Amino acid sequence: MNRLLATTSIALLAATTPGWAEITPAQVWDHLVQQYQSMGYTVTEGSREEAGDTLTITDAKVAVDGEMSDMTMTFPKLVMNQTGDGNVRWTMDGAATGEVTMPAPEGGEDQTTTFTVDMPGNETVTSGSVEDLTHDFKAQQMLVTLNMPLAETGETMPVSMTFDGVAGKQRSVRSDAGEETTFDSTADKVAVNAKADMPKTADGGPGALALDGTAEDLTMTGRMMMAPGDFNMETQLEEALQAGTAFDFTLTYAGSNGTFSFSGPGEDGTPQSADGSYSSGPGSASFGLSQAGLKYATAAETIDTTMNIGTLPFPISYQLAKGGFDLEMPVMGSDQPAPFKLLTSITGLAINDEIWAMFDPEAKLARDPADLNIDLSGEVLMPESILTPPAGLDAAMDKAADGAAGEDAAATDTADAEAAADAATAAAEAAAAAAAAAGGETPDAADSADAGTDAATGTDAPHMADMPQPPVPVRVTLNDVSINAVGAQAKFSGELTAPEGGDMTTAPVGEISGELTGVNALLDTLGAMGLVPQDQMMGAKMMLTMFAKPVEGQPDKLQTKLEFREGGSIFANGQQVK
Repeated sequence: MNRLLATTSIALLAATTPGWAEITPAQVWDHLVQQYQSMGYTVTEGSREEAGDTLTITDAKVAVDGEMSDMTMTFPKLVMNQTGDGNVRWTMDGAATGEVTMPAPEGGEDQTTTFTVDMPGNETVTSGSVEDLTHDFKAQQMLVTLNMPLAETGETMPVSMTFDGVAGKQRSVRSDAGEETTFDSTADKVAVNAKADMPKTADGGPGALALDGTAEDLTMTGRMMMAPGDFNMETQLEEALQAGTAFDFTLTYAGSNGTFSFSGPGEDGTPQSADGSYSSGPGSASFGLSQAGLKYATAAETIDTTMNIGTLPFPISYQLAKGGFDLEMPVMGSDQPAPFKLLTSITGLAINDEIWAMFDPEAKLARDPADLNIDLSGEVLMPESILTPPAGLDAAMDKAADGAAGEDAAATDTADAEAAADAATAAAEAAAAAAAAAGGETPDAADSADAGTDAATGTDAPHMADMPQPPVPVRVTLNDVSINAVGAQAKFSGELTAPEGGDMTTAPVGEISGELTGVNALLDTLGAMGLVPQDQMMGAKMMLTMFAKPVEGQPDKLQTKLEFREGGSIFANGQQVK
């Protein structure tokens, strides 16, 4: 789907103010072909006819063969003619067709999605010169249909997307640095519809899946900088970015809503059903990728979702006043640290009373809407690029999958993860927040366990040296880590850095300050409800007194100041706890 949108955007979206230089239909077509080729696509013409000021291209095929998927798209007929004022007007007659094939693992069947793109009333006016070309595009509608395979059923699911009132501008400017393409497009409304037949239940009842949704007033802006040369974006993405290729896209919408329903067999063949609806106010999504790193962000307001599940006697619903996610991180391997950013924000999360009643039937807990904010920034070191796996990794993983060593390695990793989770659960709230911000302590026995597994089985499992090296945090700033829920609040801020000659996973250095309000009262309530046994309650309160101290005159408010010093020692409010 992403490749389909990327392909159609180059040929069909448009850009800025038209120029008055003379441009010919052949130059416009050649320019489009070169744009496709610069991203690793191949373009072939079924037939080509030039008659006076008109160029007609029939059955033009755009294709790419990648490691993850193969794609072809055929444009039945493109007609380009000069307008007499130095511009070229062109249209696409008929619906473009194509398919995307995902190779299956050995012994399986490839999964192929077919699609069509039809644009009644489409028109593009191209102006300028080959070095500075502008497309101005409009269409009454853009109709996209897909026929997606359902691997678990052997059936297919038709999906249709209708874009009403599509218009846009696209401009491509060439220079020694490559070709920069900017675009700005709009759609009055987008409607999505999907329906599929599901297997029958054990009692013979029919199954079905249905999805319907709409979004209003969409705007998409973006920039693509294509470095000189031809790059396959699936297999040579890192090389392209190093050469100067960059992408930046932003999508906004005024609101959305939709419904969904499902009926079919459960795991035991008995009938299962579910349905629901959702709506939201304004929202946005953005994506950027360049040599500097990856950027991804989403935001939405006034989200309201309701679900009815056949096995539950009551609906499940939640409302969210505002939610957002923002990530920025490097992707290229380097011996120098680079900045990163991570933000997750939830404001005004509320759930329905029926869910509360499952664990709090007497309404002892405060049910005010909850808030969560995790705002981190800092610097991270990338030992290796995350875009290209290290040499030999695929072979090592395949070899492990064929033998028992792969299962032993997976079991070892699971045990390590469970041990780390148990350790985190045992910590007090303040210490847990600080450890999470610092990245926690990582068990160092995994390599020895892997070595023992290899010796016992006589096989070669993939070692840590074969795996991509994870990012190494150098500095982490807690701008704001806070939560407000069930009558209690916690808020932390501070900064941790890697010690001289060390790393943050074992011995961070820095200071974290925090405030806790209503925690003791919450623990008492949980104890009275029987959710926390009394012996655990005493342990939890003792841990709190170790890491936090009451604020004078405010008995239910606690403060903590955690100092992480050189050598791995930790002090809480001046008292050494490690």
